[in-house]
This record gives sequence, structure tokens and C-alpha cells, in this order.
Amino acid sequence: MICAFDIGGSKIAAATPISGDPARLKPLGEVPTPTQDFDGFCAALAALLPAGTHRAGVSVAG
Repeated sequence: MICAFDIGGSKIAAATPISGDPARLKPLGEVPTPTQDFDGFCAALAALLPAGTHRAGVSVAG
């Protein structure tokens, strides 16, 4: 499964492509961005992943 994260200074939003129409995204939720806590940041990302997800990879663009 592919999940996309929009990581901003105040919130993190997550979405996943809709099966059969990958140009559209299904929102998975939003959480506040922990800006001074790396463990909290990782926990915030994990909280947005679908249940049963055991691994995640991160690619940073820009």
C-alpha cells in the first residue's frame, strides 16, 4: 500500500490512492506536527498509517 503524507509546520495529512483510480486520493486523517520531538513525529506518522501496517519507508522530495 502507498500512503502519501503532506508534512507541514502545523499539521500532517495522509492519504492513499483510491483503487481503480490512482489519480484520486482517499484521506486517512490529520494530526498536529510535533516540531520539537522526533519520537513524537514518528509516532504521528505511524498513527496515520492503516491498521496492520508494520513497516514504512520515507522519501523526502525537494
